[in-house]
Amino acid sequence: MVNHIKQLLKTPLVWRRVRHRRVMIYGSSGSEVILNYLSEGAEVFKHPEYEINAWVALAALVRGRITREGYLLTYLKWVKPRTVITLEDNDPLFYRIQPLMPSCKTVAIQSGRRDNFASSPIGGFFDELRRQGEHHELNASVIATFGPAVASLYSECFKHQSPIITPIGSIRNNSIPEHNSQSKPRVVYISSMPNFAVGGDPESDKTLAYYHGSPVTYRQNWLAERIAVLQAARFSEKNHLPFVVLGKRTAKHEGEHRYFSQIIGNHQWEFFPCQNQATSYERIHSKDIIVAVDGTLGYEMFGRGYRVAFLSGRLRLAGLGQHKDCNFGFPIPLPDRGPFWTNDLSEAETQRILQFVATSSQIEWERETRALREQLMVYNPLNTMLCDLLHALGVSTTGPQNWRAEFIPEN
Repeated sequence: MVNHIKQLLKTPLVWRRVRHRRVMIYGSSGSEVILNYLSEGAEVFKHPEYEINAWVALAALVRGRITREGYLLTYLKWVKPRTVITLEDNDPLFYRIQPLMPSCKTVAIQSGRRDNFASSPIGGFFDELRRQGEHHELNASVIATFGPAVASLYSECFKHQSPIITPIGSIRNNSIPEHNSQSKPRVVYISSMPNFAVGGDPESDKTLAYYHGSPVTYRQNWLAERIAVLQAARFSEKNHLPFVVLGKRTAKHEGEHRYFSQIIGNHQWEFFPCQNQATSYERIHSKDIIVAVDGTLGYEMFGRGYRVAFLSGRLRLAGLGQHKDCNFGFPIPLPDRGPFWTNDLSEAETQRILQFVATSSQIEWERETRALREQLMVYNPLNTMLCDLLHALGVSTTGPQNWRAEFIPEN
């Protein structure tokens, strides 16, 4: 409680008047890509951990609503939205909005790959959603997912309600045009390194996360990265292909470049830090051979039909191979090895995967990937499905388009 109060005292206090709006965006994370498609103004709700609206806080205090939920409810009563949209689909509090305001329609849009990754032994997002469902009414009008496969993880959390679950793909991925380069193919490794600025040292033996109650250290979790990037570098050198590491962090986070430099050693390579939220998508060419462990960007490129090698041995290398959360295709039950994926990061196995991804014919690639792409990551350029969904809910949109530069935030 004391630490919570101390944190609140550090939170910026704003005196901006909250306006009535037909549309409210829950959480600032991802709000810019939603705003890109709205032709009407929207109120962006920022969590009290990041910003406290003094007027809302005072009203909540007077009414005895000094909890996170109470602050949100007070905010909602001032805005009086008809529709609330979020890209923070993994925040259980969002699913309290519709029961608290039945006249309000709510849309949760999946923004990242979802599994049972948790910050404590008691479980992660889906566990918490199920627990809260035992004590509170939870619901949403629509949950828009990457693909049909993940729908079951959401639907089983709602015992008494049945949100509409519809696949529309990743709206970030859908909003950025493809880069169809005629240049020589490259091997592009997608980094999923932690934020070094907050102590995410991949060589630390501190606990990073829990899977089904089992702890995983930073070192265990990132061992797959260490192996995968080195195997990708060796493959590119052997086949005389340029090798690129696509950074997850900006250039100011020097630890990411330093970490990969130590692993890759004398192999020739380039490193591209992430400048803004569109950079990584724009860096990848349609002819590239992409290597990923299990990050969202790898699945997004896979959804586009690009050639992606999934070296998905993260939990197996961490000694938790009984859990399938980080295996390719989760929650689809797939074998440990397939034409373009493996959970065994031995050199022979990774080179087999990379060879298939690099040399298979387009007919072979389509045959092996199409059904899984349709299940895991719908690709809908210009977000026509998102616009249709919002239109059906009575939200005015700009119509299908790419992500305009003025709405793309820096990282």
